[in-house]
Amino acid sequence: IVKADPAVVFKWHYEDLAQFVTTANALVAGAPGAPRTPGWLRVRPPGMTCESLTVDIVDHIAHSHGSSFGGVMAIAADMRRMVAMRERLSAVEAHPFMQRGMETAHPTAHLATT
Repeated sequence: IVKADPAVVFKWHYEDLAQFVTTANALVAGAPGAPRTPGWLRVRPPGMTCESLTVDIVDHIAHSHGSSFGGVMAIAADMRRMVAMRERLSAVEAHPFMQRGMETAHPTAHLATT
């Protein structure tokens, strides 16, 4: 990874991630009060897995801004695209579906560090 090709590298916290997936898979789309499932989520509840979620997140943030490598790393072509990737990551975190999935998590739980 060089300055010319900045990257976001994810270290997933699998215990917290598994708890999130369990909670999110229990959400019934269209049920009263259930948040809308994000459009970037390719594997929908109740079939979502830790692997599918991590790949979907990384692919989404890298979409049109760089390359992705599984659920581990997104590489931007330049700093401008890196900023766009970080903005997408912030939007993923703020999405009501993601927020609802974290409601039952421990207060210090994090899906990943970057």
